[in-house]
Amino acid sequence: MKIITLTALALLLTAPAAQASEPGLPPLTDPPSNKVLAGKFVWADLVTDDVESVKTFYTTLFDLGWQEIRPAPQAYGLFISDGRPVAGLAYHEAPDEQTPYGRWIHYMSVDDVARAEKLMTDAGGRTVLSRRSFDQRGEFAIVMGPDQALVGLMRSSSGDPDDYRSSHGEWLWRELYSADPAASAALYEGICQCEVFEREDSAGHYIIASQDYLRASINSLAGTEDGVASWLGYVQVTDIPATLQRVEELGGSIVFAPSPEVLDGRLAVIKDPSGAYLGLVTWDYPDDNMEASQ
Repeated sequence: MKIITLTALALLLTAPAAQASEPGLPPLTDPPSNKVLAGKFVWADLVTDDVESVKTFYTTLFDLGWQEIRPAPQAYGLFISDGRPVAGLAYHEAPDEQTPYGRWIHYMSVDDVARAEKLMTDAGGRTVLSRRSFDQRGEFAIVMGPDQALVGLMRSSSGDPDDYRSSHGEWLWRELYSADPAASAALYEGICQCEVFEREDSAGHYIIASQDYLRASINSLAGTEDGVASWLGYVQVTDIPATLQRVEELGGSIVFAPSPEVLDGRLAVIKDPSGAYLGLVTWDYPDDNMEASQ
């Protein structure tokens, strides 16, 4: 993917509203929480050249609501779950007109966006969207790591959403697929100033934890479909087989089918109609504090 395309995309996501009466981005928390849960992923944006098809796909698949923020041609809107925004959807022209285009960008909460951005660039990454601030949303930037994986960095002006147990159609987990998991683990430990440790039962597989919650994981990209480093988001679903059937009915495809060897068949990876990857998982929460949470 060309960096000039990603830069243009970032500018599109934060372009000023075309009309003064147009609503702006809502705060992440309302009423404000005033909490900074560094290391937690607090937002995601999906960018695509086919907003209408992708909007229909996700609202139908996960029974989500929709709120338009900016109309076409620079379309931007929000997916709504249980009355709260959970992700954004933005139009961007496809680099290749013959191939559908879509990509998720996941945003991690950090104490200091400028510091986190500098750590990423000092490590050999680059800035895709330089720091900027919006009154209701806060300060954020989009960076590309030395492994070429995109990630957003955010300090919310209203505070981060409280931790909760995800329901059907809500974010549950994020995983970074990296060519060098150990180097990525060390980098993100500094960026989020949180605990990053290697799993005892899986060498080379790292866990990011903060505030007594497991937040995300880092794994090798060896064996992935396209071999491109990236963050993958997982959504909680109540029924994997039924959800996968709907995925195909709605124009998506199955990239990784459930396998008994992986989480007892309770995990799958799909592509939506735009080609954006998304993980699906059915997760039973344990009765302890150190759990996966959103």
